[in-house]
Amino acid sequence: MRGHAFDVSLILPVHDGERLLRRTLVEAAAWLEGRPERWELIVVDDGSRDATAQILRRFSAPVRLRVVTLPVNRGKGFAVRAGLAIASAPYAIFTDIDLAYPLSNVDRILERLKDGADAAIATRVHPQSAYLIRPSFFSYLYTRHLMGRIFNGIARAVAVPGITDTQAGLKGFRTRAVRPLLPRLRMDGFSFDVELLRALLDRGARIDEAPVTFRYDSEPTTVQFAVDAARMARDLVRIRWRSLRGRYRDASAGRLVIVADDYGLSPGINRAIEKTLLSGALDGASILVGADHARAALAWAAAHPERDLGVHLNATLGRPVSPASGVRSLVDSSGRFHPLGSFLLRAATGRIRLEELAAEWRAQIAVARGAGVRIRHLDSHHHVHLVPWIFRRVAAPLAAEERVRLRVMDGPTLGG
Repeated sequence: MRGHAFDVSLILPVHDGERLLRRTLVEAAAWLEGRPERWELIVVDDGSRDATAQILRRFSAPVRLRVVTLPVNRGKGFAVRAGLAIASAPYAIFTDIDLAYPLSNVDRILERLKDGADAAIATRVHPQSAYLIRPSFFSYLYTRHLMGRIFNGIARAVAVPGITDTQAGLKGFRTRAVRPLLPRLRMDGFSFDVELLRALLDRGARIDEAPVTFRYDSEPTTVQFAVDAARMARDLVRIRWRSLRGRYRDASAGRLVIVADDYGLSPGINRAIEKTLLSGALDGASILVGADHARAALAWAAAHPERDLGVHLNATLGRPVSPASGVRSLVDSSGRFHPLGSFLLRAATGRIRLEELAAEWRAQIAVARGAGVRIRHLDSHHHVHLVPWIFRRVAAPLAAEERVRLRVMDGPTLGG
């Protein structure tokens, strides 16, 4: 993450928050200042008409404070999107201005993002979650919890299957995963969380749920479930309809995705790939597992599970990771892979045993996994996995078996 000025962005949306804002800013700034990561604090003033703007102008933060001021109240969803749009760190986390989820919960969210999740969301119904509540709020909590579970049940049935708590006010994202979706989102009010999660699901994102401690000692939410039920139902139908029409899935259309290969081939290539991955100029990289400097690449990859890293399956350079005696059709008399021209000729004439190729590629994947690398995709050196019969009988089944993406390319491949 050292290619960025900051490691994490914390976003606080606020509307008419003068009663809570000063205390929250002091608490948040003190907490962030004591963190090992480099944080920026983004406060989005959602058209406040009280003293919110004056408090923000006068507050002197020991951490970087960025203020976004919306001229009119647009809703929490719009404010959160505004914060996500300017977040400069690889991870962005938002929470409510009343800090109903104490900042200590942020560690659980950040832990899951660093482990490779595209989104991590607080889940109040997780078996390990806990409520801190004043006795005077017991009766309201029961009503709120019941109505919230009803809404979540409908939301799961209509829009977000498998998400057990859509409305908790603490969520975190890898900014590169969420930012392409922002122009596609339309919900500014209570349903914005559901739309954002649906959009992430449509993109195949990994969403992790985290237990939280929820402090319930301030005034109840202003959301009126009974009054707003019809509007929320309408929003859920709109979200599902937009999903079915592909409005979220094509959010990355036209975006150039750059993935480097040969990671592990030389120290210079390793340094260049790591530097450009950290700077954001590169989207991902593929590790040449059997290369001379693969060990360093594997160690770095294992330490950065949030990156899009994969295995650059090899059958044309150097030596196999399997014993040469078990992959005789892939190697010459010295135990080295045949060069590309010879490999293609042998493949075209049936002298490459596909079961041996599959075994070798599985062994290369196993080496990467054994080093602790979170594998997100597969491709191959010299693109030999795109030879049609190798693609159909080896590469595609292997990707399905490993449950990862198989990268392809536009352009000529060997016909068959």
